[in-house]
Amino acid sequence: KIGVLVERAQSHAQTVLEGAESTWLMLPQLGASLPFPRVLSSMHDDAHNTKQQVLVLVGASCEGLYGLAQAAGPSASYELAGVVTTDRTLRPSIRGVPCEFMEAESLAATLGERYPASSGTLFVALASFDRRKLPQDFLTPRRGKVVAVHHSLLPAFPMEDPVTEALRKRVFVTGVTAFVVVPNVALQDSPILAQEVCQVAPGESRDTLYDRIRKECENACVAAAVHSLSSGKLTLVAERGGPNMVVEQRARSASILSRIRQGG
Repeated sequence: KIGVLVERAQSHAQTVLEGAESTWLMLPQLGASLPFPRVLSSMHDDAHNTKQQVLVLVGASCEGLYGLAQAAGPSASYELAGVVTTDRTLRPSIRGVPCEFMEAESLAATLGERYPASSGTLFVALASFDRRKLPQDFLTPRRGKVVAVHHSLLPAFPMEDPVTEALRKRVFVTGVTAFVVVPNVALQDSPILAQEVCQVAPGESRDTLYDRIRKECENACVAAAVHSLSSGKLTLVAERGGPNMVVEQRARSASILSRIRQGG
């Protein structure tokens, strides 16, 4: 270990960080940033450094799951608490991450008991998971804590089979959107966290385009969305006068570094 964070006594001089404004990555625990997160992650405050717990919900396909798992390294701002599938034949295998099957009829009730809203768990429903299995009474107390995936560049093609519709409309690009599920808000109006673009090839079939979207876009899109939320890069605030939520981006690190130099 390089060290741990401790409270600075008033008699000790302040630490001043200088010289790497354009290349640093953010370290939320410091309110500043550091150049080599894997090496310097040992400087995190072990007593207060709690990662965002993420539970992944999958259906018949695991696309998106492995991108999340790969990005959940030592310096990540989240960790996978588990994987729940509604398909008996699917058993994703990720070292150290429990996976279990749940019946669709009892899914919401079981999840609600194990992961109460007070736990702060972030639920990630992949595109293969049927979001209708999460009723309003589950979503409402977890407002802002349920992320889902749709195979289009929302707000375009918010229907159940967006890939077929994209081909029917003869668009040149489509893709994947990771968004926040908000009760009583239509899919096309949902807060968008991340998107990945996929070009439509001439003469492409529905099956080939669907397969490329899943393999080329979903992993990166889901990982980017979860990282943005768990690291604080993106935050969610209630829409003024409405049921929706608004995505806000964190201020650039330059202003934070300026406050550190000034001893603020």
